[in-house]
Amino acid sequence: MATYVTGTTAIGIRYKDGVLLASDKALSYGKMHLSHDYCRIQQMTEKAALVFSGDEADMKDALNIIKNQVQEQRCNDLPPPSAKAIHGQLSLQNYEKRNDSDPYMNNFLIAGPNFLGIVDLFGTNFETNFYATSLGKYYCLPLIRDRYRPDMTKEQAHEVVKDCIKVMWNNDCLAEKKYDVWFVTKEGIEKVSSVIQDDFSIAAHKDLAAFV
Repeated sequence: MATYVTGTTAIGIRYKDGVLLASDKALSYGKMHLSHDYCRIQQMTEKAALVFSGDEADMKDALNIIKNQVQEQRCNDLPPPSAKAIHGQLSLQNYEKRNDSDPYMNNFLIAGPNFLGIVDLFGTNFETNFYATSLGKYYCLPLIRDRYRPDMTKEQAHEVVKDCIKVMWNNDCLAEKKYDVWFVTKEGIEKVSSVIQDDFSIAAHKDLAAFV
C-alpha cells in the first residue's frame, strides 16, 4: 500500500453559479518534485470533473473504470453519468478496494454544475459546499470556512483559492505556486492555469533580513 508518485492538496468550492476545482501543478516522487506542470484535475464528461490528491497510479486505475462506463453509455446512445453518479461509483470502488486490503490511496473531489462531493480512500462519501484534502484540511479549510458565502461569485471563489495556494506554498514542502482552477457550470467547464506572483523569498521580507 505504499505510494510513490503523489499529488498533495486539492480544493473544491461551490459558488453562486457553479463549482470550482483547484490544485497546484506539482507531482512528487517521495519528497522530490517529479513534475512542476502536471494537471491533477480530470474531465469526466462535458459537465463533470474531479480532482485528486494521493497516488497517481491509483487514480488512473480508478478513473479507467469510470471512463469505460462513460464510453459504454455513449456507445449505447445513453446520456453521460452525472457528477453525482460518478461520485457514487467512486465511493463503491474505493470501499471495495478497502475491503480487499488494497485501497486506492486517493481522495477525490467530484464536481458538477450544482454538485460537490468528496470520496476518501475508505469509500466515505458526502456532499459539501467546500472542502480541501491532504494538508489543506488543516491549512485551507479554516481560511475557506471564514470567507465562504453561498452567494459568492466566481471571482471571489478564485481569490480564496489564490490565498490557499499561497498558504500551502509556504507550509507544504510538496506544494507548487503554479496551479490549475476549473469552473464547472451549466454551460460547461472553463479551465484556467495560473501562477502566484508573490515573492516568497526571505530577502523580500525586511523583518527576516537577519536570516539572509
